[in-house]
Amino acid sequence: MIQKDDWRLLNDVEYLKNKEINPTDGEELAKNAPYLKECIFCWEKVRDNFRQWWYLPTDMSCCICEECYNDFKDMFNWRKLDGWDIDWTMRCPKCHTELKVISNQDYVYSCENCNILYDENFEDELQLEKHITDWREEALMKSLYEIDGFLTEDIQNINTFESHISEKVLSVLLEWACYGQNTAGIVLGRKYIAEIPKQWLQEHLLTVVKEYFDYTDDWNYRRLLELVKEQIPELLNDIIAVNSDTDNPHLLDIIEDYR
Repeated sequence: MIQKDDWRLLNDVEYLKNKEINPTDGEELAKNAPYLKECIFCWEKVRDNFRQWWYLPTDMSCCICEECYNDFKDMFNWRKLDGWDIDWTMRCPKCHTELKVISNQDYVYSCENCNILYDENFEDELQLEKHITDWREEALMKSLYEIDGFLTEDIQNINTFESHISEKVLSVLLEWACYGQNTAGIVLGRKYIAEIPKQWLQEHLLTVVKEYFDYTDDWNYRRLLELVKEQIPELLNDIIAVNSDTDNPHLLDIIEDYR
């Protein structure tokens, strides 16, 4: 008979009382819920083996090995289900909310609740707050992160991402570098643009400006020409040309300043 002072009950398991429990095996568990690594009671490791039986609460918050299930099923008043309708949605190991799938090179799942990224096998994680220096950095990071989980540390490798991701990232950085009235935000955007491989920037900047950038606004346009003259002067004439048909006197003055 299981004693109330059993060491396995020292873990945080009270919430499992009166739960509905689904049976499964180690092979299915390793394939469909790799974030569940060990028994919540005794810490037995999940093995990719169909002969190893496991039991799961319907909220998928943990897994229970066969021995612990048999030891505690009466004490916890579990109701065993048939195991046919298990919801294999990927969930955060920390808060158990549904994870978002991203296409970052190193991380494939993100928890927006915990602000954590996980790799494919849940063996490595990245806490985003560790990389935040101030509120502007945080705001920029979140803007980029919304683009398929893109991270500021990937900017130097932006050329390895698909164009629909990388060009959208550049458009966000251009907004920071040119749209704002605050010097710190402008400097931050330009700092990250300076980290982009120059050849890639030369090949994609004009496309991004034409597709995403509001170059009919005189403030934005002047800041853009400042940026181009400073970082990629060989594209200056191309950027001037995007407003070649304008009759806006303010834009014409700006063009004249940079000819």
